[in-house]
Amino acid sequence: MRREVEQRRRALELLARVHLPAELATSYLQELSGGMRQRVALARALCVQPRILLMDEPFARLDEPTRHRLQDELLDYWLADRRTLLFVTHSLEEAVFLADRVVLMAAGSVIDALEIPLPRPRERTAPAFLALLQDLRRRGTS
Repeated sequence: MRREVEQRRRALELLARVHLPAELATSYLQELSGGMRQRVALARALCVQPRILLMDEPFARLDEPTRHRLQDELLDYWLADRRTLLFVTHSLEEAVFLADRVVLMAAGSVIDALEIPLPRPRERTAPAFLALLQDLRRRGTS
């Protein structure tokens, strides 16, 4: 019984951490919006406290405002506990915003790697951000 109470407490804590109301704990997945589903997926992944969190295109199907909000929240989670995060994305903007290091791949092979020297928080419209994004685009096409 105590274990179930602890699991429920942890689940509710993580729902709050991803900015979802506790009432959603009893909802079916099909009742949730795309953004809510992504937050639930993140909460589920964090629940087991992995040393490494692998995220493969987690925000690809979201509208831009929701994607940006979830990127901000993911960054907040990462800053809170600094777990290793391996993030796969086709969005170079997303990579520059979230990453400390970007590895460019083409046809299954690494073509380049670049450290992201920008301090946090990062502003997507800052000249240094845009210059780095342009450099990554150039590297990816050469």
